[in-house]
Amino acid sequence: MANELKELEFDGFKFKVNPDSIDDMEFLELADAVENVGDMSKYPALVKMLIGEEYYRAAVEHFKGKYGKFSATKCGEMFASAIKALDPKD
Repeated sequence: MANELKELEFDGFKFKVNPDSIDDMEFLELADAVENVGDMSKYPALVKMLIGEEYYRAAVEHFKGKYGKFSATKCGEMFASAIKALDPKD
């Protein structure tokens, strides 16, 4: 049974994530490519898998409007806060 979407907020940006999104082999492969291989070109796809394409585009617009760009740093902070909120088990 799929989990309910979890509502989150980061730096004034409200979005929803499906907790099941991190229980996916493609997600884990992308996370490994980013974390262990250092392939940052996979990072946007990883974030999109977590928050969805629609929320990703909305995040770009929100942070560009607020800071002039959607920086990799801000994206990373948002991603980390979402993962922490989902409370994945080791």
